[in-house]
Amino acid sequence: MLWDLSNKTVPEPEATPGEECAICFCHAANTCLVPCGHTHFCSYCAWRVFRDTAKCPVCRWQIEAVAPARHPPALRTEERS
Repeated sequence: MLWDLSNKTVPEPEATPGEECAICFCHAANTCLVPCGHTHFCSYCAWRVFRDTAKCPVCRWQIEAVAPARHPPALRTEERS
């Protein structure tokens, strides 16, 4: 299911520690960029990036769609060997 927020305002949930949007650092990261799958953004920031550049801020892949994330972004807490 893709979100169509063109005529709607969706309240953004406040972020808990470790689940903040990588752009605004205020709202919860709850959105997935398609096809790269990065989930580090709130829906407002994800749609703004999609509209403005259509490139993922993390990997620079072309964004084809924005979708709800199933899980919050995983944080790396230690290096894996």
